[in-house]
Amino acid sequence: MAGEPQQPVPVRDLEIAQRIAGAARSGSRAQREPTLEQLLGAFDEPEPTDEARTRIASALTLAGLQAQPTVHEAHPGERLKLRLPGARRRGRVLLAVGVLGLTLGAATAVAALSGGGGDNGGVASAPPVAEQPTVATPPSTATTPVTTPAKPKKRKAKKKKTKPAAPKQVVVRLVPTSQASYLCVDHGPGTATTETTLSAPLTFKGKRVRINVGLSSVNVTVNGKPFKLAFSPSGYDIGLKKRSFLPQGRRPCA
Repeated sequence: MAGEPQQPVPVRDLEIAQRIAGAARSGSRAQREPTLEQLLGAFDEPEPTDEARTRIASALTLAGLQAQPTVHEAHPGERLKLRLPGARRRGRVLLAVGVLGLTLGAATAVAALSGGGGDNGGVASAPPVAEQPTVATPPSTATTPVTTPAKPKKRKAKKKKTKPAAPKQVVVRLVPTSQASYLCVDHGPGTATTETTLSAPLTFKGKRVRINVGLSSVNVTVNGKPFKLAFSPSGYDIGLKKRSFLPQGRRPCA
């Protein structure tokens, strides 16, 4: 949506645009290509006025979305294709595994039975077997080892996960890519400015950091998270709870 009019973006509008970006990334075709009326409804705008279009376009730009046609060019009822530059669509893989086991067992017992009876007449009986002398077995002197019961293992108490503390300042890091870029930074109107040529990574900290960057190819992170520049040049007012686009004339060193 390069070239569209911009205005400062409230945190609520940025949250709405980020939800729209999430739906455009992995949602259905209708979510990736909403109508102009659906975008107006998401921002509680009843009519497609120039002010309403500028508000929506500013929020979508800050969220990293591009629309074709642009919000200002779209006609009532027309669908806008929302794209996230550089984002790769993730494929979905479904895996189904089925296992069936059957175990059969059988046991057979065979008992041998013997018995007999009959008349012993006329048959000489076998001589008796001589009794063998019984030898007494001396008692064993071997000692039975005594087993000491193992001590039960103590379970380690699970550490409760604590939520990270909310940041008390913003940390803005700027890294040039293929070429150096103009840069001017301050901490609000009337504060000291840093005007330089960005040829090596620089980091700025504070409760409020305002930047004026010449090239949109500069890589910017805010508290470790990527922050995309929309235009060349670009100006932003970055705070703890609010990030606003700065038009020309209101940027540092302007």
